[in-house]
Amino acid sequence: MNKRLYYKGLNDNLCGKNNFQYAIGEIFTAGTDDPWHWLYFTKKVTRAIPYGKRIVEVMPITAVRCFGGRDDRNARTIRIVRELFREEILEKLIQEKCPFYKMVYIEPTYEELLRYRDYIKPCDHYSICCEFDWLTEDQKMEFLPKWWESRVHGRFCALNWR
Repeated sequence: MNKRLYYKGLNDNLCGKNNFQYAIGEIFTAGTDDPWHWLYFTKKVTRAIPYGKRIVEVMPITAVRCFGGRDDRNARTIRIVRELFREEILEKLIQEKCPFYKMVYIEPTYEELLRYRDYIKPCDHYSICCEFDWLTEDQKMEFLPKWWESRVHGRFCALNWR
């Protein structure tokens, strides 16, 4: 048995893809021998957050196989070990140097984003301007270069570039 822990993103009801219901501490087995339909997990929280805000630690019970990208894995049988606290999720995202634009999936508060400021790259500016809807215009400007001010104040995002 593999002792390494991996991560899985689940929705607010602890459901995964296709509304498959998970529970903390339980063991789950895919109902097929086809590895393409086994239970998915990943090495990094950064890769798990697009699947849901609730991140759980997964321990594979059966053999682990590569699936998709270099950090993606699956196994026929897994155990959901525990759910990560929000603070743990944010710390792991910072450790992994998660692209700032992916933070939108967990809807971080302004205060949480301030801790992440040093990791913002130019490719993240559009996301901050147009996808972080819960931030005020002044808060968005804290993360953007001064020359983005006209874009934050509606002229850029109103063009529906999404």
